[in-house]
Amino acid sequence: MSPMSAEGQALWYKKNAERMRAKSATWYAAHKERASASHKKYYDADPERSREANRRWMAAHPVQCMLHRARHRAKTTGLEFDLVAEDVPIPAVCPVLGIPLSLGGGLSRRDHAPSIDRMDNLKGYVKGNVIVVSWRANRLKGDASNRELALLASFYPVVTS
Repeated sequence: MSPMSAEGQALWYKKNAERMRAKSATWYAAHKERASASHKKYYDADPERSREANRRWMAAHPVQCMLHRARHRAKTTGLEFDLVAEDVPIPAVCPVLGIPLSLGGGLSRRDHAPSIDRMDNLKGYVKGNVIVVSWRANRLKGDASNRELALLASFYPVVTS
């Protein structure tokens, strides 16, 4: 196998992926403004192409997309974040509501879209504190405590009967 063949290049990159990521991160850190200007120039040249590429990436990488959004929320709210892809497997069915989870059409705010839920809202996005549920289940829970949810559940049957 020639080092210039596609198979050879793929094998080389697979063997050296971590080193290449570190080298790229180092370059980016040293040239952040230049990289940012380049990305902006590319986006401004054809915004629709960029949006479509982003949609395709999100559809192809739902777990990474959820992690990216959760990391951003954690950063903006000052919460701890230590998750990796293996910590947030997407089940076929919502464990709370029993509805099928759908990955199609990007990860927007649809009832059947997967969503990372923090079981204890006082803790961050950390191993053991997150579960993937439907966006609807996560929205219904909001920032309520388990006690508040139990009070709601016990209150409404009394009122409606």
